[in-house]
Amino acid sequence: CGGDEADPTTTTGDAATTGAPTTSSAPDTTEAPGIEAPDLAGTEWVLTFYLLPDGALTNPWPGSEVTARFDNAAAISGSTGCNEYSADFNVSGPYDEFEDGIRDENDGQAVSISLTGVTERACEEQNWMEQEGEFLDNLTGTTHWFVARGTLRLRSDTTYLEFEPVS
Repeated sequence: CGGDEADPTTTTGDAATTGAPTTSSAPDTTEAPGIEAPDLAGTEWVLTFYLLPDGALTNPWPGSEVTARFDNAAAISGSTGCNEYSADFNVSGPYDEFEDGIRDENDGQAVSISLTGVTERACEEQNWMEQEGEFLDNLTGTTHWFVARGTLRLRSDTTYLEFEPVS
């Protein structure tokens, strides 16, 4: 229920799940030698694609800007395109770097995200309210995160969000 639908074969929207429990909010320091998890703190991200309930990828509705900002205290905040939200996140396990052209289920790092609050303003457009629900479902369903080619990707086997840094 977003703008133009994207071809899922051209976007890295496939994903895998993990049953690993989350244990800390900071990246695990037991990562493979030479591979550090990218630092997300302080960067504002704007949503470019998300997964619809039917499995199709789409971009946000025109005029709505969906954002995410991570901080050092394991918190995320941003806009759903209509309301403001806040969430906590916990990461666990090593960070597996994404190699160009090679996708595997271990890309990134395990993460869990739980909402702590959402404002309740009426949205300007009905489509934005639908988008808000779809975005929040994708966000809280995320099991892995990684950065590839400058984009932030949050995913599971049933969810996918892709963000670009705000310039």
